[in-house]
Amino acid sequence: MIFINAIPVVFFGFIIQLGLFLGEEYGWRYFLQTALQQRLGKRKGIILLGVIWSIWHLPLNMFDCSEVMPFYSILNQLIVCILYAIFFGFVYMKTENIWTICILHCMNNSLIYIIGSSTGGNIISLEKLLLVNLICMCAVYLTFLFTKEYRK
Repeated sequence: MIFINAIPVVFFGFIIQLGLFLGEEYGWRYFLQTALQQRLGKRKGIILLGVIWSIWHLPLNMFDCSEVMPFYSILNQLIVCILYAIFFGFVYMKTENIWTICILHCMNNSLIYIIGSSTGGNIISLEKLLLVNLICMCAVYLTFLFTKEYRK
């Protein structure tokens, strides 16, 4: 029942957030990804972008998400940002379309709300979240580093 109640919130949140993600992704993908990859190469550039992106999100972790376990939250954010940077970077290089990345970013953040709502607001512990990210996300997103789009 909670999941059904989350659908309108996610839909309207998606529409509102899409404009915000356009600004964020315009800076990350269109500007910084291109500049870093021209200077450092495609792989090193995208990994550095992920590290910078995780630093950008550091205030969110320090003040909103991790009252109990800031170390796990920061480590998780570093892993998540690097892996999403690899995937989003791949999609941007394939499509050269910033809107595609905005929609993916927005869907990702909306999924966090759906998961939180479906569990009654009880998100899994940060240790388990870190383990899930290491196993699942590395297996899925890290593999994109070995595609032809990331070759020089």
